[in-house]
Amino acid sequence: MRIGIIFFIGLITLCGCRKDSDKSECIIDYKIDSSTSYSLTSTRWKLIGFKETSKTKIDYPPCEGYRVEIDGKVNADYGVYISFQDTMHNYNNPEMYPYPYIYGGNTSVNSYAGSYEFDYANNLALGIFNTTELCHQSSEIMDFERRYYRTLKKVDRFEINHNVLTVYYNSTDKMIFVPVE
Repeated sequence: MRIGIIFFIGLITLCGCRKDSDKSECIIDYKIDSSTSYSLTSTRWKLIGFKETSKTKIDYPPCEGYRVEIDGKVNADYGVYISFQDTMHNYNNPEMYPYPYIYGGNTSVNSYAGSYEFDYANNLALGIFNTTELCHQSSEIMDFERRYYRTLKKVDRFEINHNVLTVYYNSTDKMIFVPVE
């Protein structure tokens, strides 16, 4: 019996996410581009970070999930992305897709998709979404991903100023995105 319990605890340890000892934020460089106009639906957006009114600085993502080097080069495909389709879907499942348009993207670990709608006053509603359920051994990356998913459920409006998409949640807190070039 004791061996079975030890094996079970070992199995949980192997399959769980490991807690990292130090936190490293990855500051994403970007420039304001006033020469180009962007729209919500024709752009793939990359998350820069969270800016909550109760904090003085942006909460950037963990570097491990954004700056992955392959053969000495930083792989630009890592990070948190979102895209909004501009064509209406024809899924006949109002519980799963309550809104007429589809959005989706990926995080450093998983992919996700759901439905959305917006109006010309920049109100934004995101429906329940599906996600893959892979686990990374870094708990810092998984915590950031869970925070992102929780925040998507609270989104209420957006604005685009030049090449910066600001998505608001809890009325005044925001996620900041820039276009993927």
